[in-house]
Amino acid sequence: MHTSGTTSGSPQVEWRPDPAAYELSRVELTDEAVFRSGVEAAGRQSWLHYFPFLYCFSTASSTPLRWERCGDSVCLYILKSIGEKRRLQLYVPPFPLTQNALAAAEERMTRFNGDRRFRILWVEQSQFEDLEKSGYQLAMRESEYIYSGDLVRRAEGKPFESLRRNLRHVHNLPGLVVREYRSEDREACLKLLAKWRAHLTESRDIQVYGYEYTKACLRNAFSFGPGALEGEIIAIDDQIRGFAFGGPITSRTGSLFIAIADHQFPGLGYLLRTRLMQKLPQLEQFNDSSDTGREGLAYVKSRFRPIAMNKVYQATRSE
Repeated sequence: MHTSGTTSGSPQVEWRPDPAAYELSRVELTDEAVFRSGVEAAGRQSWLHYFPFLYCFSTASSTPLRWERCGDSVCLYILKSIGEKRRLQLYVPPFPLTQNALAAAEERMTRFNGDRRFRILWVEQSQFEDLEKSGYQLAMRESEYIYSGDLVRRAEGKPFESLRRNLRHVHNLPGLVVREYRSEDREACLKLLAKWRAHLTESRDIQVYGYEYTKACLRNAFSFGPGALEGEIIAIDDQIRGFAFGGPITSRTGSLFIAIADHQFPGLGYLLRTRLMQKLPQLEQFNDSSDTGREGLAYVKSRFRPIAMNKVYQATRSE
């Protein structure tokens, strides 16, 4: 700190962030085992804990994620620009969540921010009670769709009639090929992603999320550990018309991380999601994120008959 003037005879102190906060570790590919172990121990099911997402988001974002070990927990932060000031905030609660890890993270944020106003950007419902007891106020942000892998893979009975009908329609498309994503598919998938985004933003005036981390995923798809990320593409007459990525968040729960499909061919999203769940038969349930308020996307996800909606909050506390 240094003085930058006086007010009524008292020095005015300009706050300087603790430089040690900038020395926190960035999320690297070599961190995968540590993150997955912490998430497994914490039993998290939000897709926001899926390691390929965290790596791709941090790599592609102007607000990179940073982390440290606090005892046996991982404390994951984000540097947010608010006006002309940068603030250090928790991205998710420490995993596993312990009082010691939370207190250490709060002390880190205090040293960086210069006050005791704390924010955790994403809190899934399983941590709601613990954080509320710690004095945090929680505000609802969104709900994530949770599917039963077994029910979707079997797709039996009247509840899945609509899903079966949509899958039959797609399977009957002439020239349809479904296969694993390959490195030589990257440029075609990037072009499809740009087309998909333009259709939603320019033709339908819909705000879309995840464009940059989806590009990062396409570029880094083969960089993760074995079994961490599965990729599928749909081609019609030798042109890529859809792609999807997903994998395990924990040994029980999977993430349907990305599903992008050409709007010229309705119904491809049903097949992409189903294929990922079929490729990961060891997982009991899958998180398909939220519908971001889009009615069409909500309709598609409802066809998979979610067994739960995982509520996600933002938490704040001031002292």
